[in-house]
Amino acid sequence: MGERGAPKSFVDHYAHAREAGLLTWADEILEIADDSADLESGPAVQAARLRVDSRKWLLSKLMPKQFGDRLGLEGPGGEAVQINVISAIPRAPGDPKP
Repeated sequence: MGERGAPKSFVDHYAHAREAGLLTWADEILEIADDSADLESGPAVQAARLRVDSRKWLLSKLMPKQFGDRLGLEGPGGEAVQINVISAIPRAPGDPKP
């Protein structure tokens, strides 16, 4: 059983359908952007921009792994990358300073 007692297959089908619906918004973003090339008035361009930005924002919140802002660094296998900052060159006692 899945969430709230729903059969597992229903939960999987629902999640897949929801993802497919959200991906149509990504397709709509491209259509709006392509269609706005012919717009001549400022208000029409602003309306197209609002439509695109609204869909982008919703996608970033509802599908953050695919459309969210990436805040961390990842290696080729998806593992976290650690950055070490060296602020001084370590010297052995008695080494002359440059």
